Amino acid sequence: MKKTILTFIIILMFTAIFAFDALWQKAQNLSDNNPNFQPGKTTMSVITTSPDLPDSTFMQNTTIFIQYVGEDGKLATEIISQEMFVNVEGEDIDVDLFDDYDETEEISDEEMEALLKEEGVDSSSRGFEAGFSMEESKILSERNPRNITVRNLNETKEINGKIAQGYSIRYTPTRRRRDRIEGTFWLDVNNGAPVMSELYPGMKIPFVKSYFFVGYYTFIEDSNHFYVDRMIGELNMSILTKKMTMLIDSIFEEHFIYDN
Repeated sequence: MKKTILTFIIILMFTAIFAFDALWQKAQNLSDNNPNFQPGKTTMSVITTSPDLPDSTFMQNTTIFIQYVGEDGKLATEIISQEMFVNVEGEDIDVDLFDDYDETEEISDEEMEALLKEEGVDSSSRGFEAGFSMEESKILSERNPRNITVRNLNETKEINGKIAQGYSIRYTPTRRRRDRIEGTFWLDVNNGAPVMSELYPGMKIPFVKSYFFVGYYTFIEDSNHFYVDRMIGELNMSILTKKMTMLIDSIFEEHFIYDN
């Protein structure tokens, strides 16, 4: 009898483990069949703060982009609106206060190269580019254990009205550190669709000491497709002797499928 109970418990344990694996596999299958969604409209708000500035001082820059397929079949981006204001304790102040960040000091190309080397960045390499692909969800399609490790956190939480299961990931598609991405995916327990991701890319950006992104997803039940609808990021920067933090909130709308 005791042996039977023990066997039953072991079966239950393995069933639970494989059920969690099955959920990740659902996400993989969804990602395999997911088209390349691109946002037709992006509203990006950037709030910049710094300990070098008076208390409660911040600068906010809001930019609206539109994206479309040009006559050459390639994606084209156009800025249709841009607003900026600086605020100290609820009052607008002269934007010149932030000029030191836009034009720090006149430095030569050689001095800039030296600064980049100090940062450990080769300006001629892809690591010099600062950005984050809309296709980061393709991490979910990776099956090669050499390129990705996945660990069930055995934790669920409600996100935007959905119960999501957490998985920590370490994605290393190449041996280069700049291609590494670590973080957490939260998957809908009902269908495996990504609900939220918290990712820390390994790519080096000049003067950026640390940064991360949190992505939120929309799932289209009729087609079993998903896309990123919002991304929030934080960058902590140090330029020469000046420090600043940038909080970035991007809202993606009017998605379309780009097949080229």
